[in-house]
Amino acid sequence: MKVCSHKGLLIAVLTRNEHCPPHVHVGSANWDARFLFSFWHSRRGGQPPRLGALSIQSAHFDAQAYKTVLRLAGQSSPLEIAL
Repeated sequence: MKVCSHKGLLIAVLTRNEHCPPHVHVGSANWDARFLFSFWHSRRGGQPPRLGALSIQSAHFDAQAYKTVLRLAGQSSPLEIAL
């Protein structure tokens, strides 16, 4: 999804419904940068966790199965998000 254009640069966010793995593109006619998402593994800076929220222990994109796999704190099975 195109987010905006600024000074000749196109900024686009591509989500699981558009192109995998989810990422951001920034570029022009001459160059292009791709930024992959990462996951924050702990709550720092004194922010209290949201009620019922589970911490992400690890996450990766499984290209063969075309899904994102999350390991959540306190859960024995991974959470798999099919893309």
